[in-house]
Amino acid sequence: MTEPTQPATVQEQPPVDEPRAAVIEVVERHHGEKYPYTGNASIICPNHLRINGMAVWATMDNPATIREIAISGTPGTPFAVTVQMAARALNIGGTPAFDPAAVGADAIAGAVVEIPDTSAFEPGDQLARPYVLLNGQRLYIDDAVRVDELTTDGGGGPAAVVTLTLLCRQFTVDDEPCPVASLLSA
Repeated sequence: MTEPTQPATVQEQPPVDEPRAAVIEVVERHHGEKYPYTGNASIICPNHLRINGMAVWATMDNPATIREIAISGTPGTPFAVTVQMAARALNIGGTPAFDPAAVGADAIAGAVVEIPDTSAFEPGDQLARPYVLLNGQRLYIDDAVRVDELTTDGGGGPAAVVTLTLLCRQFTVDDEPCPVASLLSA
């Protein structure tokens, strides 16, 4: 248990039309060595969130928030994690767009959320879909997507605040020695 946490990598990309469960990583990126597993130095203060190996953008006003983790213990009930995040782009219906700038553990390009197969939408609506596209990857969701705050002012902030419950394959919380940790404080 002394190896540093490595960013999740998706070994084999499934066909474009096939959704998958999410791999969620909540980490504290920092300079230096990996923290010990005992004592007060073992406490982490998360400052980075990745979903399927891609960084999710967060701001002081709209931090990425893990709102709920559901483990019911009932056979056949999937592991679900409710996440609220700032999306730099929101695409409702239309043609899915893949943004190569969002790929990679060190890329902080922000989340691009796409909700396929729908055209009617009002802020505050809950859109029931079996999956969404997050940075071009189809991820299974439970229940509905909720878009709370939405802006078109182009002021450089998030386009929307999106809440969705991802069906999850893996959930990791750890620290991660990282040479680019200084980018997070900028």
